[in-house]
Amino acid sequence: MTVGAPIRYDELVLDDRVRDRVYTDPQIFEEEIDRIFHHGWVFVGHEGEVPEPGGSPIVSSSRTATCASRPRRWCSSTTTTPS
Repeated sequence: MTVGAPIRYDELVLDDRVRDRVYTDPQIFEEEIDRIFHHGWVFVGHEGEVPEPGGSPIVSSSRTATCASRPRRWCSSTTTTPS
C-alpha cells in the first residue's frame, strides 16, 4: 500500500452528507481494515453456530479466513479455593 497524504475525515464526513471518496478511496479502505481487524479481538461468531464440540466453521473477516473451534469442554472462569 502506498501511503498518501493524511486523510482529512472532517472534510469528508459532514453533518448533512458524506463525500463519495469515503466509499471509493483505496487508502481509506486500507486504514479501515487496519483499524478494525488488526488491533484487537474481532467477534467472529457465537457458540450456537458450532453446536458440536470439536466443530470448526471457517469464518472470513477482512482478508483472512479464520477457523473458529469449540472446545470439547468449556473452561470455567470461576476458581475455587481449597478450605
